[in-house]
Amino acid sequence: MLFSRTHTFVSLEDPDIRIRAREDPRSFLNQYKPPLIIDEIQYIPELLSYVKTEIDENRKPGQWLFTDSQNFI
Repeated sequence: MLFSRTHTFVSLEDPDIRIRAREDPRSFLNQYKPPLIIDEIQYIPELLSYVKTEIDENRKPGQWLFTDSQNFI
């Protein structure tokens, strides 16, 4: 709710969205332009490499927010 006015929210909890993100990460990221909140990022950690490329191309802070519901130790 904190960023609902400034960021688009997409959840990888939805199996259809998760499949699209896994099968074609570049098209997925083009569909959801930043500023973006990606929820449940733990389902597709390999997506982070593609996000890193996007960040390297545009170093504007606060464009990417990630959430998950699991504790990584």
